[in-house]
Parts: sequence; C-alpha cells; structure tokens
Amino acid sequence: MPENFFALRERICGLPHSSVEPFASPATVAGKCWHNANYIISRFGGSLAYGWALASTGPVPVSGCTLPPLYSRWINHVVWRDKNERLCEVTPHPDLFGSGAIARAAVFVADELARFDAASESACCTLPAVYIATRPEGEWTADFLNAAERCPLELQNFWLDRALYSVRQAGFKPTKWSIQRMEDKITDAWILA
Repeated sequence: MPENFFALRERICGLPHSSVEPFASPATVAGKCWHNANYIISRFGGSLAYGWALASTGPVPVSGCTLPPLYSRWINHVVWRDKNERLCEVTPHPDLFGSGAIARAAVFVADELARFDAASESACCTLPAVYIATRPEGEWTADFLNAAERCPLELQNFWLDRALYSVRQAGFKPTKWSIQRMEDKITDAWILA
C-alpha cells in the first residue's frame, strides 16, 4: 500500500463508492471493525472486505457554523462480505456528542490493498486516515491533517497547528482539536469549530 497520501486520495476517489447497509448485532462494538466482522463470520460465514469508510467531515460543527465542510476523513475499515457477496456494515458508529453507538449504513470504498498493518485478538493497527478536500479552501487543511497522521510524535502538533490556521483562513472559528493516540500514532483527529 503506498504511504503517499496523495496517491491514496487518488485511489479512494477513483474507486467505486457504495452505501453498505448495517447488520446490527448486540455483540458488536464501535471502533472494533476487524473484531466485529470476524465475530459475524464465525456465526454466519463469509469473509472480510477491506477498504475505506467515510468517517466524518470537518471541521466538526459545534458552534452553529453554517459553512460547508472543508474536508472528509476516510478511515481504514473492514466490513463483512456475506456468502452471497453482499457487503454489510457490522460496526456501530459512535456518537461523537453522546455516549452511545448506533447501527447505520457506511459509505465504503472496497480496496483489498487497504489491509490493516496488523490485526489480532488483542489489537488492530489500521493504516492512517486519509483526508480529502471537499472544496478548494480545504486543500491545505486536508494536507496538514494527512501530514500529522503520518509524522513522528514530535512533529504532530506542528502539523495540527497548521491545520487550525488553515481552518481559520477558510472562515471557521475553531474552538479546539481533539486527538486520540495509540502509542505515538494518531488514531483519531477532530477539529471542532
């Protein structure tokens, strides 16, 4: 899989996008797509389908801002392919502002080259997210967020600060950014505005 986020963006944009309907199960949890899909496979058969899922657009509106999003965030994801080759989203989506998770359709790009770096019963290491500008004013923000997810820990804040600056230049009023990490790797990044 190419590490170059420019090539990944072209790949994601060039592959067919589909809406993958949910397959709800009380045994599945948000953020554990590989585990969830393997659990469903153990019960019903089928296989894993690797690719990219639209996780969010940004910045995340929290202040009533009505500007259109600057970028979309695509995460490395796996869904269940049933015995009839139909794709199903088996991972509930977290509610960023609530405490629960809900089953819902996923916008998905199947890409068998997008296999996780590592996956086991204890942990999964996905590929970094890919940020794609949704309008010209979002190109810098998307590039800076892509750089932040791919650089060493000591440079991450540098790129995140650049992303905040570019969001301001596009007319947003960012209130904060929120980061989750697994060791030195960014696993989730949100700019709230």
